[in-house]
Amino acid sequence: MVAKSDDSLNYTNTANHQQTNSLIRAKDAMQSVVDSMRDFTCLLTHDGLILWGNKAASRWLGIDHDILLDVPLWPIFPHDSWDLFKSAMHSSVKATSPLPNSSPLTDRSSITSSVEAQVEEMWSDLSHLSIPVVIHGQLRDILWDVQPFRAISSRRGQVYLVVGRDITEALRAKSAQAMLQGEIETAQFLQASFFPANNLSDEHIEVASYYMPAANCSGDVWSYFDLGLSRKLICIADVTGHGVASALVTAMSHALCTSFAAQVRDGLAEASPAALIRELNSVLFKTFKSEMYQTFFAFIFDHSTNKAHYSVAGHNPPLFLRLEDGHYLKPNQIVHTPANPIGFDSDTEYSDEVMTIEKGDRFVLYTDGLTECRNPNGRQFGGGLRRSVLKHCNEPLEDLRNGIVKDAFDFFSHEPLTDDITLVTVEIRSAPAAVPVIDRG
Repeated sequence: MVAKSDDSLNYTNTANHQQTNSLIRAKDAMQSVVDSMRDFTCLLTHDGLILWGNKAASRWLGIDHDILLDVPLWPIFPHDSWDLFKSAMHSSVKATSPLPNSSPLTDRSSITSSVEAQVEEMWSDLSHLSIPVVIHGQLRDILWDVQPFRAISSRRGQVYLVVGRDITEALRAKSAQAMLQGEIETAQFLQASFFPANNLSDEHIEVASYYMPAANCSGDVWSYFDLGLSRKLICIADVTGHGVASALVTAMSHALCTSFAAQVRDGLAEASPAALIRELNSVLFKTFKSEMYQTFFAFIFDHSTNKAHYSVAGHNPPLFLRLEDGHYLKPNQIVHTPANPIGFDSDTEYSDEVMTIEKGDRFVLYTDGLTECRNPNGRQFGGGLRRSVLKHCNEPLEDLRNGIVKDAFDFFSHEPLTDDITLVTVEIRSAPAAVPVIDRG
């Protein structure tokens, strides 16, 4: 027999030493991974005593990590919850197919690596049980997974791998989110009730509209009111931003418009768009102190005098079309006096302006979302609105509305909307109506 040289022995010893150090480092790393898990993780005997646990287990139980062995788990379960937990443990054995005999694992690193592997598999399986426990005097909602531990056998009977995940905050957040979503849906439902029908018509006027919010709730609103005596009020508004806060402002302004229309019908208020805007401005400024404001345009069409009275508060003026020799030639912007948005300050002057209307006159009212939303290249629709109106202006009013919407969304090319979009097209249908004679005798 040839004896190994000293160099050979030294090489073998060095290799063994390096392998041992590698195993120790791997063990320490594995233990660190399991201990850093926020989930409660332990090996539990059939009678509820802990054989091994991670640091989360010791924190939940309120004891030092070094004395976890044989500590009972049941004291943290309130009332009869422990019986439910034990039932889940026993059920897990019945539901698990027989496994080959496992060899005893006495090395802590082997236990740790087996626990980590099985925990990953457990959380990929969605069969969990929710049972609350008391941790540091507080009742917490815990999602448990209990399974027979396949990598170890014990003379003390069946051993279980128990993993608990604290879902208290997640449930609270989910509950709060559900409440918020309910509130948003309520606001959305209420706001939708403000909007008139997409298509309206009578002997005096025809209206075709379109509305698309960028979020669940919108900062856009438009309204239509019959003021009596052949007068119609049409207004369109855009609150800064969109979402629930903006929707609340639209609700406020819609309520004020409704009240104003009722007073005009009853002869208690002047049929003046500027008077409406002044009232809105006073309320919004006092309420929000310039933190929320609203652009606004109001028309009152008086078919008894063949006049349209209008006033603007920082809003895009409508486009206007008039028949010439039976055809619409090009859209023009209504002449207007610029003024600050509603709620911007308390002393802005708003004035009424007037124009003559004729049968066939058309108006295109819109919010800036229509012109300022962008396509994938970052370009705004902008001047595309005028081109689209010119393209479809000699079509029936509903087709004019539909054509503008199609052209805009073809331009956006499925790019998500960054602002709410409202479009209202109007056509005057009648010549001046006779002024009613009131018999005061």
